[in-house]
Amino acid sequence: MSHPGMQRQFGNYTLGERLGIGGMAEVLEATHPEFGRVALKRMLPALKGQAKFVAMFEDEARMTAAVKHSNVVNVHEYSHFEGEPFLALELIDGPDVSRIVRSAARKELSWNLDRALALPYQLLSGLNAIHTCRGPDGHPLNLVHRDISPGNLILQSSGGLKIGDFGIVAGEDIERRTEPGQLKGKLGYMSPEQTLGESPEQASDLYSAGIIAAELFMLRPLFRGIDDSDTLARNTQGNISNWTRYAAHLPKALHLFIQQALHKDPTRRYQSAQEMLIALNEASGRMGLPVTTFSAHVQVAETLREIKSKSGSFRATDLLRALSSHDSRSKLEAVETAPQLSSQARAQEPSPQLYSPVTEGEQRLLRSVYSRLIEFTEAKL
Repeated sequence: MSHPGMQRQFGNYTLGERLGIGGMAEVLEATHPEFGRVALKRMLPALKGQAKFVAMFEDEARMTAAVKHSNVVNVHEYSHFEGEPFLALELIDGPDVSRIVRSAARKELSWNLDRALALPYQLLSGLNAIHTCRGPDGHPLNLVHRDISPGNLILQSSGGLKIGDFGIVAGEDIERRTEPGQLKGKLGYMSPEQTLGESPEQASDLYSAGIIAAELFMLRPLFRGIDDSDTLARNTQGNISNWTRYAAHLPKALHLFIQQALHKDPTRRYQSAQEMLIALNEASGRMGLPVTTFSAHVQVAETLREIKSKSGSFRATDLLRALSSHDSRSKLEAVETAPQLSSQARAQEPSPQLYSPVTEGEQRLLRSVYSRLIEFTEAKL
């Protein structure tokens, strides 16, 4: 961690405080003479000589840089300094979607369908850009993000939503780095086929978007169970009973949209982000709540202004989720998002409250797991 008043140079970048650290990389706030303030992502020292991890980092950098869209985190530069690969990303000035849902679920901010619709509208716009992205020679890259979840959707004070963290992206030009049956993604936000370790398809990203939309509409978790194995089982089974139970009061148009988005059979879902976006527009129109790019930005901006007025401010360092993935990532994040239930409650139905805060004990556990992961990696060198 950098100390106040201390500045370090990294090529043309003046490094500031560390924003976060993951299993493979760290992210620091930095300043560049042309780009201004950025989030500079670089590999952990212990992994710089590991070909597999370097290749994963370069995959993320290339694929993130390939997608140019207002709803995807912008890459200022991908390069090397003294043989070390790094990625300079735009620094987003708002919270991630998980914080928005937490605040709305706790009734800390006003919430309505106008605000709820604005987020999946922008998410699907960004996903469409990712899924239809082409390489320099014009051929489709067939990208699959594989980690569409609230923590990877970051909001701008101007009202934009940005999809970040391409750490486990899959695509046609990316060497297969996930073994058959290996689980990658976040518990509670994976498609049924993804939980079974099947080859990644864009339909899985759309399913994840459907989960997020459902949770925004009902302000409750869709798949969270009493423990990780229960959550995984609900994911695998495509059990959307929470939606049926807690969304009964919502308009029929939303039910039809969510039911197709979350169909267990990928061939019965929307077949593209564009098709899903059109269906969302049609559903919002039937409810008398049409969404446009402008109105979606206005709704998000108003939401963030309300949060800022009530809580003072939010730091961009708390919002950036651009840390690299690791094969044990799903386990680590399963701990982070595990439900906070007493031993008595474990025998009962899961609590309907969405995104219970992580306890101090769990924070210590997460830090311990990260430390052991890094120690294990270093021992393998």
